[in-house]
Amino acid sequence: MAFLGAAAVLFCCCVGVQFGLYRTMVAGERLSAEPTQQAKQRRIMRWLLTAFAVDAGVFVLCGIYLLLLHADHPDGAAWIAPPVGSVMGMAVGLQVIVFNLNRVARLGA
Repeated sequence: MAFLGAAAVLFCCCVGVQFGLYRTMVAGERLSAEPTQQAKQRRIMRWLLTAFAVDAGVFVLCGIYLLLLHADHPDGAAWIAPPVGSVMGMAVGLQVIVFNLNRVARLGA
């Protein structure tokens, strides 16, 4: 049960990290308030590179966790839940943000 609880906490933390990065780097001020298209693109590109770096860090930490627990893991499959929760949290957060950016780009809002 502790592994599943850790997975839920990691999921929520990773979604929060994704939304926090987006909120501070892109959506802090309205994206449509940028004076030029290049300024908007720079803001989004800076956020995208930062988000990819954070995602890479999460993947590396998940790999380290799996390597450390692989040889000595407890019975059952619950021990793998924390890295799955963190990767899913990053993926869900990123997907929602990309849908929002797509909507903003289409509507020009």
